[in-house]
Amino acid sequence: SDATAITINSSENVGIGTSSPQQKLVVSDGGGYGFEFAPNFSSVNQILSYDRSADAYRDFKISANQIILGYGQAAANEAMRINSSGQLGIACTDQSNLLTVDANSASSGTDSISVRNRGVSSANHTAGLRFQFSSAVPSAIRSRLTNTSNGAGTLSFFTSSDGTAGNLSEKMTIDSS
Repeated sequence: SDATAITINSSENVGIGTSSPQQKLVVSDGGGYGFEFAPNFSSVNQILSYDRSADAYRDFKISANQIILGYGQAAANEAMRINSSGQLGIACTDQSNLLTVDANSASSGTDSISVRNRGVSSANHTAGLRFQFSSAVPSAIRSRLTNTSNGAGTLSFFTSSDGTAGNLSEKMTIDSS
């Protein structure tokens, strides 16, 4: 074959399977699909799963016994793990449920999970948790913002008589009084 296996361009970008690497290292299928390694891209190191011919990001699949994400160089800096059963552990290595979050703090004011709604611009917007079984939605817990200037709100508990999210009705509300 007359194809060039490896290309190093004038920017010192290396391309395998491509003659026009756009990042420091690009491994391509010879078409548009490829992995692009971009060190110090806007002060962040990136690995991109990208299709240059379609100008679109593509799915990125990692197959392993466990997927462990961490930071720094020490093994003690593990931040998140997905085990072989699909259980996600955040700040822990011994998850026993689908999601385990370990705040690892003796403080009485530490929340392990934060549920946010960044689209809030006026009172009565909510953020919450929905409990769902297949397509049935029997219950939910919602926090409602009641005052945008001081952040006051309520916590409400909802149930559905027929398992549909549209028929969730409020059963109890806790407010600041």
